[in-house]
Amino acid sequence: MIAFVATHLTQFVLLTVIFLTSLMVLTDMANLTSKLALVVLMAVLYLLFGVAHHVQEKNLSSSLVLEYLVISVMLLWAMLALSF
Repeated sequence: MIAFVATHLTQFVLLTVIFLTSLMVLTDMANLTSKLALVVLMAVLYLLFGVAHHVQEKNLSSSLVLEYLVISVMLLWAMLALSF
């Protein structure tokens, strides 16, 4: 587990920074259309990032794509709930 985290630490940090930065930007945005666009972009980027990661690891399956899709929808819902 430690070796896995060590090899993927950059990806984990990048995802965390992007997510936290997006939350900070969302709290300051007044335009609802811009908020919605940013939230949808974040959900899509998370989905694409996850799929690309598993393609790189050569272990992509339909269940993983479905899992990332479900988590992206949950992320979309959570970010919308926190930002409005």
